[in-house]
Amino acid sequence: MTSTFCTLACLMISSATTGASYTFSIYSSALKSKFSLSEPQLETISVACFCMGFFSFIPGLVGDKLGPRKAITLGGITQSSAFFLFWLLSTEKIPMPKDNDVRAVILSAVSIIQYLGSSLTTGQVYCTIVRNFSEQRGLVTGLIKGWVGLCGGMITQIFVGFSAPDLDNSESSSWLNFTLFASMSVVAATVIPSQFIEIRELDESKENIERRVYAGYVILLLMGSTVIASALVEKIVSRIVLLIFAITICCIWLSPVLLTSRMLDTEKLLDAGVGPNPSDHCFVEKEMAGTVDSAKPLPLPPTPPPPSAFTAAKGDGDENVLPLLQSNNENDNLVEKVQREFTLAQMLQVRMHTAEKSQLNAVISSHHI
Repeated sequence: MTSTFCTLACLMISSATTGASYTFSIYSSALKSKFSLSEPQLETISVACFCMGFFSFIPGLVGDKLGPRKAITLGGITQSSAFFLFWLLSTEKIPMPKDNDVRAVILSAVSIIQYLGSSLTTGQVYCTIVRNFSEQRGLVTGLIKGWVGLCGGMITQIFVGFSAPDLDNSESSSWLNFTLFASMSVVAATVIPSQFIEIRELDESKENIERRVYAGYVILLLMGSTVIASALVEKIVSRIVLLIFAITICCIWLSPVLLTSRMLDTEKLLDAGVGPNPSDHCFVEKEMAGTVDSAKPLPLPPTPPPPSAFTAAKGDGDENVLPLLQSNNENDNLVEKVQREFTLAQMLQVRMHTAEKSQLNAVISSHHI
């Protein structure tokens, strides 16, 4: 497991919690019924947090001061605490004033705190992406944004599977327990993964990174399909099936940890015979290191050059073979020329190394005789 891929997996897991800010509609009907709120009062609670977007620079300043680990941890704890306080107030575990206007103000204030915590997490997630994956920032940003968009559906279907609210009555007080469930989900998905996040220069090849990003998109597609399927059948299947869906979604939520597997590396795939291997760089490196039996046939490039492409110059007992690219096409791509030259040079070095070993073995055998 490398820090680059571990950071990518942890960012995917943590980023999903930031979409919890958009889940108010899931329990708004139950809240309205509980306190007999008017529509304007309900809308005030709904949009108050988004008005704080003007002050999102505050979480940004805090994040720059603390760094991604502490900032995401603090953001998760803040968001989780706000959801928990909202649950205590909405279920009247903490007594609320009788005036609905005052209730709306209190609940709006709690929503604002929740939004600021989410903003702190969001800012550091995307900031870390840009710093760690500068060359693939577009791909990775799209991947993380997809997780944010699925968050509401993910948490809702997990809640439905484990808590079994009244699906036929959206005004049931059982839906108010969603904020408690969201509180537990947010703190678990931010505090733990954030401890493995690092900002550092990429220590992996571009191919290895992009392969994992594309694998992340496969996970994203699988998550979206599962959430949609669960939502479509939630009213026609048994509670056991909904529980199975909930467990499946939890597993997929944690599945980005698979991106840290070394089995996705280019070298591992080539050793397993998966994917193209035009120049067989792995074989060349092993041969030069003396770890490959020289008696085995050497690999040939897919398009061997004509004999006229090489000239041999002999020195004082040492053979020096220089690859010369000879092309009559003036429009040949320069990059293709350089790649061909590099491949041919490697093949010649391997053959020279093998020949020298054979000559040395012959000399040793003659001295023994």
